[in-house]
Amino acid sequence: MNTKILLLDTIDEAGVDIIRSFATLVDGRGYSYATLMGEIEKYDALVIKSGNRIDRALIERAVKLKVIGRAGAGFDNIDMDAATERGVKVVLSPDGNVNAVAEYVLCMSLLLSHKLEQAHAGSRSNDFRRHTWQGRNLDQLTVGLVGLGKIGVGVARKLGPMCRKLLGFDPYAKDLAGLRGSRLTLFSDLDTMLGHCDIVSLHVPLTAETRHLFNRDRFNAMKHGSILINTARGGVVEQNDLLKAFADGRIASAALDTLDPDPNYSASGMETTYSHFLVHHPRVFYTPHIAAGTSDALREVAVSMANDMRKHLVVSHAPDLDLSPAI
Repeated sequence: MNTKILLLDTIDEAGVDIIRSFATLVDGRGYSYATLMGEIEKYDALVIKSGNRIDRALIERAVKLKVIGRAGAGFDNIDMDAATERGVKVVLSPDGNVNAVAEYVLCMSLLLSHKLEQAHAGSRSNDFRRHTWQGRNLDQLTVGLVGLGKIGVGVARKLGPMCRKLLGFDPYAKDLAGLRGSRLTLFSDLDTMLGHCDIVSLHVPLTAETRHLFNRDRFNAMKHGSILINTARGGVVEQNDLLKAFADGRIASAALDTLDPDPNYSASGMETTYSHFLVHHPRVFYTPHIAAGTSDALREVAVSMANDMRKHLVVSHAPDLDLSPAI
Protein backbone atom coordinates (compact mmCIF):
# COMPACT_ATOMS: atom_id res chain seq x y z
CA MET A 1 0.00 0.00 0.00
CA ASN A 2 1.48 3.32 -1.09
CA THR A 3 -1.27 5.51 0.35
CA LYS A 4 -0.38 6.84 3.79
CA ILE A 5 -2.96 8.35 6.14
CA LEU A 6 -2.24 10.10 9.42
CA LEU A 7 -4.73 9.60 12.25
CA LEU A 8 -4.86 12.68 14.48
CA ASP A 9 -7.82 11.78 16.68
CA THR A 10 -9.63 8.67 17.84
CA ILE A 11 -12.37 7.25 15.62
CA ASP A 12 -14.43 4.08 15.90
CA GLU A 13 -12.53 0.89 15.10
CA ALA A 14 -14.96 0.09 12.26
CA GLY A 15 -13.65 3.17 10.43
CA VAL A 16 -10.06 2.29 11.28
CA ASP A 17 -10.52 -1.19 9.78
CA ILE A 18 -11.85 0.25 6.53
CA ILE A 19 -8.93 2.67 6.22
CA ARG A 20 -6.44 -0.09 6.89
CA SER A 21 -8.01 -2.12 4.07
CA PHE A 22 -6.73 0.35 1.47
CA ALA A 23 -3.97 2.42 3.13
CA THR A 24 -1.21 2.48 5.71
CA LEU A 25 -2.59 4.20 8.79
CA VAL A 26 -0.13 5.95 11.10
CA ASP A 27 -1.13 6.96 14.62
CA GLY A 28 -0.39 10.66 15.09
CA ARG A 29 -2.60 11.22 18.11
CA GLY A 30 -0.73 13.32 20.62
CA TYR A 31 1.47 14.99 17.99
CA SER A 32 2.42 18.54 18.88
CA TYR A 33 1.93 21.20 16.23
CA ALA A 34 5.68 21.28 15.63
CA THR A 35 5.84 17.51 15.18
CA LEU A 36 2.86 17.57 12.83
CA MET A 37 4.48 20.34 10.79
CA GLY A 38 7.57 18.19 10.41
CA GLU A 39 5.68 15.00 9.49
CA ILE A 40 2.72 16.13 7.43
CA GLU A 41 4.51 16.18 4.08
CA LYS A 42 4.67 12.36 4.14
CA TYR A 43 0.93 11.80 4.05
CA ASP A 44 -1.76 11.57 1.38
CA ALA A 45 -4.61 12.13 3.82
CA LEU A 46 -5.46 13.13 7.38
CA VAL A 47 -8.18 11.91 9.73
CA ILE A 48 -9.32 14.56 12.20
CA LYS A 49 -12.15 15.52 14.54
CA SER A 50 -13.29 18.83 16.00
CA GLY A 51 -10.29 19.11 18.33
CA ASN A 52 -7.72 19.29 15.51
CA ARG A 53 -6.92 22.61 13.82
CA ILE A 54 -5.66 22.31 10.24
CA ASP A 55 -4.44 25.76 9.24
CA ARG A 56 -2.97 27.21 6.06
CA ALA A 57 0.64 26.61 7.12
CA LEU A 58 -0.02 22.89 7.59
CA ILE A 59 -1.90 22.55 4.32
CA GLU A 60 0.82 24.34 2.39
CA ARG A 61 3.46 22.10 3.97
CA ALA A 62 1.49 18.94 3.11
CA VAL A 63 2.74 18.55 -0.46
CA LYS A 64 1.15 15.08 -0.96
CA LEU A 65 -2.13 15.85 0.79
CA LYS A 66 -5.22 14.92 -1.23
CA VAL A 67 -7.95 14.36 1.37
CA ILE A 68 -8.84 15.54 4.88
CA GLY A 69 -11.34 13.22 6.54
CA ARG A 70 -13.34 15.06 9.21
CA ALA A 71 -15.22 12.63 11.46
CA GLY A 72 -18.28 14.74 12.10
CA ALA A 73 -19.76 17.95 10.74
CA GLY A 74 -18.43 21.49 10.40
CA PHE A 75 -15.51 23.17 8.62
CA ASP A 76 -14.58 25.68 11.31
CA ASN A 77 -11.33 23.91 12.31
CA ILE A 78 -10.05 23.66 8.71
CA ASP A 79 -8.72 26.50 6.56
CA MET A 80 -11.07 25.83 3.67
CA ASP A 81 -9.61 28.56 1.48
CA ALA A 82 -6.18 26.95 1.67
CA ALA A 83 -7.63 23.48 1.08
CA THR A 84 -9.54 24.68 -1.99
CA GLU A 85 -6.47 26.44 -3.41
CA ARG A 86 -4.41 23.27 -3.04
CA GLY A 87 -7.15 21.02 -4.44
CA VAL A 88 -7.48 19.14 -1.14
CA LYS A 89 -10.83 17.40 -0.77
CA VAL A 90 -12.47 17.74 2.65
CA VAL A 91 -14.69 14.78 3.48
CA LEU A 92 -17.29 15.18 6.20
CA SER A 93 -19.77 12.71 7.68
CA PRO A 94 -22.72 14.97 8.53
CA ASP A 95 -25.45 12.33 8.59
CA GLY A 96 -24.15 9.82 11.10
CA ASN A 97 -24.72 11.89 14.23
CA VAL A 98 -28.09 13.46 13.33
CA ASN A 99 -30.21 11.12 15.45
CA ALA A 100 -27.82 11.34 18.40
CA VAL A 101 -27.97 15.16 18.49
CA ALA A 102 -31.72 15.19 17.93
CA GLU A 103 -32.25 12.81 20.86
CA TYR A 104 -29.95 14.95 23.03
CA VAL A 105 -31.99 18.08 22.25
CA LEU A 106 -35.21 16.21 23.00
CA CYS A 107 -33.70 15.00 26.28
CA MET A 108 -32.56 18.48 27.30
CA SER A 109 -35.93 19.99 26.34
CA LEU A 110 -37.67 17.57 28.69
CA LEU A 111 -35.06 17.78 31.45
CA LEU A 112 -35.03 21.57 31.64
CA SER A 113 -38.73 22.19 31.04
CA HIS A 114 -39.59 19.73 33.81
CA LYS A 115 -36.86 21.18 36.06
CA LEU A 116 -35.48 17.70 36.66
CA GLU A 117 -31.91 18.85 37.24
CA GLN A 118 -32.97 21.29 39.98
CA ALA A 119 -35.17 18.64 41.62
CA HIS A 120 -32.32 16.12 41.51
CA ALA A 121 -29.80 18.58 42.97
CA GLY A 122 -32.24 19.69 45.66
CA SER A 123 -33.02 16.13 46.69
CA ARG A 124 -29.33 15.36 47.03
CA SER A 125 -29.18 18.27 49.49
CA ASN A 126 -32.14 16.85 51.45
CA ASP A 127 -34.47 19.49 50.06
CA PHE A 128 -37.73 17.76 49.12
CA ARG A 129 -40.02 20.75 48.55
CA ARG A 130 -41.41 19.42 45.31
CA HIS A 131 -43.67 22.44 44.78
CA THR A 132 -40.55 24.55 44.10
CA TRP A 133 -39.74 22.52 40.96
CA GLN A 134 -42.99 22.57 39.08
CA GLY A 135 -42.06 22.44 35.42
CA ARG A 136 -44.00 22.65 32.18
CA ASN A 137 -45.35 20.08 29.74
CA LEU A 138 -43.42 20.04 26.47
CA ASP A 139 -46.72 19.76 24.59
CA GLN A 140 -47.59 23.24 25.90
CA LEU A 141 -44.31 24.85 24.81
CA THR A 142 -43.13 26.45 21.58
CA VAL A 143 -39.69 25.39 20.34
CA GLY A 144 -37.57 27.46 17.96
CA LEU A 145 -34.75 25.99 15.88
CA VAL A 146 -31.98 28.29 14.67
CA GLY A 147 -30.36 26.51 11.72
CA LEU A 148 -32.10 23.95 9.52
CA GLY A 149 -29.27 21.90 8.10
CA LYS A 150 -29.21 18.12 8.49
CA ILE A 151 -29.12 18.24 12.28
CA GLY A 152 -31.73 20.99 12.58
CA VAL A 153 -34.05 18.99 10.33
CA GLY A 154 -33.39 15.87 12.42
CA VAL A 155 -34.28 17.77 15.60
CA ALA A 156 -37.47 19.04 13.95
CA ARG A 157 -38.55 15.50 13.17
CA LYS A 158 -38.11 14.45 16.82
CA LEU A 159 -39.60 17.52 18.48
CA GLY A 160 -42.32 18.40 15.99
CA PRO A 161 -44.83 15.82 17.20
CA MET A 162 -44.13 16.54 20.89
CA CYS A 163 -44.20 20.32 21.32
CA ARG A 164 -47.10 22.76 21.02
CA LYS A 165 -45.56 24.65 18.10
CA LEU A 166 -42.31 24.26 16.17
CA LEU A 167 -40.69 27.34 14.63
CA GLY A 168 -37.57 27.63 12.49
CA PHE A 169 -35.12 30.20 11.17
CA ASP A 170 -32.46 29.64 8.52
CA PRO A 171 -31.94 32.15 5.69
CA TYR A 172 -29.70 29.65 3.86
CA ALA A 173 -31.88 26.54 4.07
CA LYS A 174 -32.36 25.09 0.58
CA ASP A 175 -33.97 21.67 0.83
CA LEU A 176 -36.59 21.34 3.53
CA ALA A 177 -38.42 18.39 2.00
CA GLY A 178 -37.45 16.31 5.01
CA LEU A 179 -39.62 18.53 7.20
CA ARG A 180 -42.91 17.54 5.63
CA GLY A 181 -45.32 16.60 8.39
CA SER A 182 -43.21 18.23 11.13
CA ARG A 183 -45.62 21.19 11.60
CA LEU A 184 -42.68 23.60 11.24
CA THR A 185 -43.40 27.29 10.74
CA LEU A 186 -40.55 29.19 9.09
CA PHE A 187 -39.65 32.76 10.07
CA SER A 188 -37.69 35.23 7.97
CA ASP A 189 -36.70 37.35 10.99
CA LEU A 190 -34.83 35.73 13.88
CA ASP A 191 -35.81 38.21 16.60
CA THR A 192 -39.47 37.90 15.71
CA MET A 193 -39.28 34.12 16.02
CA LEU A 194 -37.46 34.30 19.36
CA GLY A 195 -40.27 36.34 20.85
CA HIS A 196 -42.60 33.36 20.43
CA CYS A 197 -40.30 30.61 21.78
CA ASP A 198 -40.16 28.93 25.16
CA ILE A 199 -37.17 26.80 24.10
CA VAL A 200 -34.52 27.80 21.55
CA SER A 201 -32.06 25.24 20.13
CA LEU A 202 -28.98 26.28 18.12
CA HIS A 203 -27.82 24.34 15.05
CA VAL A 204 -25.62 26.72 13.04
CA PRO A 205 -21.96 26.44 12.04
CA LEU A 206 -19.47 28.84 13.58
CA THR A 207 -18.67 31.50 10.99
CA ALA A 208 -17.88 35.20 11.04
CA GLU A 209 -21.62 35.79 10.64
CA THR A 210 -22.73 33.49 13.46
CA ARG A 211 -20.02 34.25 16.02
CA HIS A 212 -21.80 35.77 19.04
CA LEU A 213 -25.08 35.60 17.10
CA PHE A 214 -26.71 35.10 20.48
CA ASN A 215 -25.70 38.28 22.27
CA ARG A 216 -27.49 40.83 24.42
CA ASP A 217 -29.81 41.87 21.58
CA ARG A 218 -30.83 38.26 20.83
CA PHE A 219 -31.42 37.49 24.49
CA ASN A 220 -33.50 40.63 24.88
CA ALA A 221 -35.65 39.45 21.97
CA MET A 222 -36.41 36.15 23.74
CA LYS A 223 -39.36 35.49 26.04
CA HIS A 224 -38.79 35.96 29.74
CA GLY A 225 -37.89 32.60 31.29
CA SER A 226 -36.76 30.93 28.06
CA ILE A 227 -34.62 27.80 27.80
CA LEU A 228 -31.50 27.81 25.59
CA ILE A 229 -29.90 24.65 24.14
CA ASN A 230 -26.57 24.86 22.33
CA THR A 231 -25.12 21.79 20.63
CA ALA A 232 -23.46 23.82 17.86
CA ARG A 233 -20.33 25.74 18.85
CA GLY A 234 -19.55 27.73 21.98
CA GLY A 235 -18.62 30.81 19.98
CA VAL A 236 -22.19 31.19 18.69
CA VAL A 237 -23.12 32.47 22.18
CA GLU A 238 -21.68 35.63 23.75
CA GLN A 239 -21.15 34.03 27.14
CA ASN A 240 -20.93 37.18 29.26
CA ASP A 241 -24.25 38.31 27.79
CA LEU A 242 -25.70 34.91 28.70
CA LEU A 243 -24.68 35.54 32.32
CA LYS A 244 -26.61 38.82 32.26
CA ALA A 245 -29.61 37.06 30.70
CA PHE A 246 -29.58 34.59 33.60
CA ALA A 247 -29.40 37.44 36.08
CA ASP A 248 -32.37 39.33 34.69
CA GLY A 249 -34.45 36.16 34.23
CA ARG A 250 -34.59 36.36 30.46
CA ILE A 251 -33.00 32.90 30.31
CA ALA A 252 -34.26 30.50 32.97
CA SER A 253 -31.81 27.71 32.16
CA ALA A 254 -29.45 26.47 29.46
CA ALA A 255 -28.13 23.15 28.24
CA LEU A 256 -24.65 23.76 26.86
CA ASP A 257 -22.79 20.97 25.10
CA THR A 258 -19.97 23.29 24.05
CA LEU A 259 -18.19 26.36 25.43
CA ASP A 260 -15.71 28.95 24.25
CA PRO A 261 -13.03 27.86 24.71
CA ASP A 262 -13.74 24.17 25.02
CA PRO A 263 -11.70 22.03 27.41
CA ASN A 264 -9.25 19.33 26.39
CA TYR A 265 -11.65 16.43 26.04
CA SER A 266 -8.88 13.89 26.66
CA ALA A 267 -7.89 15.24 30.06
CA SER A 268 -9.14 13.89 33.39
CA GLY A 269 -9.79 16.06 36.43
CA MET A 270 -6.28 15.36 37.70
CA GLU A 271 -4.72 16.38 34.38
CA THR A 272 -6.36 19.69 33.56
CA THR A 273 -6.45 23.20 34.98
CA TYR A 274 -9.40 24.14 32.74
CA SER A 275 -11.91 26.44 34.35
CA HIS A 276 -14.97 28.12 32.88
CA PHE A 277 -17.53 30.26 34.69
CA LEU A 278 -20.47 28.46 33.04
CA VAL A 279 -19.50 24.88 33.92
CA HIS A 280 -20.71 25.17 37.52
CA HIS A 281 -23.34 27.86 37.02
CA PRO A 282 -26.61 26.84 38.76
CA ARG A 283 -28.69 27.62 35.65
CA VAL A 284 -26.47 25.56 33.32
CA PHE A 285 -26.61 21.87 32.51
CA TYR A 286 -23.19 21.38 30.91
CA THR A 287 -21.94 18.34 29.01
CA PRO A 288 -18.48 18.06 27.35
CA HIS A 289 -19.52 17.98 23.69
CA ILE A 290 -21.22 14.57 23.89
CA ALA A 291 -24.47 15.30 22.04
CA ALA A 292 -23.19 13.59 18.88
CA GLY A 293 -21.02 11.12 20.78
CA THR A 294 -23.11 7.99 21.23
CA SER A 295 -21.29 4.79 20.34
CA ASP A 296 -23.82 4.20 17.54
CA ALA A 297 -23.29 7.65 16.04
CA LEU A 298 -19.49 7.50 16.31
CA ARG A 299 -19.43 4.18 14.50
CA GLU A 300 -21.70 5.45 11.69
CA VAL A 301 -19.67 8.66 11.34
CA ALA A 302 -16.36 6.76 11.14
CA VAL A 303 -17.64 4.24 8.59
CA SER A 304 -19.17 6.93 6.38
CA MET A 305 -16.03 9.07 6.45
CA ALA A 306 -13.69 6.12 5.82
CA ASN A 307 -15.72 4.94 2.83
CA ASP A 308 -15.77 8.43 1.33
CA MET A 309 -12.01 8.73 1.79
CA ARG A 310 -11.56 5.36 0.08
CA LYS A 311 -13.57 6.51 -2.93
CA HIS A 312 -11.43 9.63 -3.33
CA LEU A 313 -8.10 7.94 -2.75
CA VAL A 314 -8.57 4.57 -4.44
CA VAL A 315 -11.45 4.22 -6.88
CA SER A 316 -14.35 6.52 -7.58
CA HIS A 317 -17.06 3.84 -7.61
CA ALA A 318 -15.92 1.48 -4.87
CA PRO A 319 -18.79 -0.07 -2.91
CA ASP A 320 -19.08 0.94 0.72
CA LEU A 321 -17.52 -1.37 3.28
CA ASP A 322 -18.61 -2.19 6.81
CA LEU A 323 -15.91 -4.15 8.58
CA SER A 324 -17.31 -3.89 12.09
CA PRO A 325 -17.98 -7.15 13.98
CA ALA A 326 -21.46 -8.61 13.59
CA ILE A 327 -23.65 -8.16 16.66
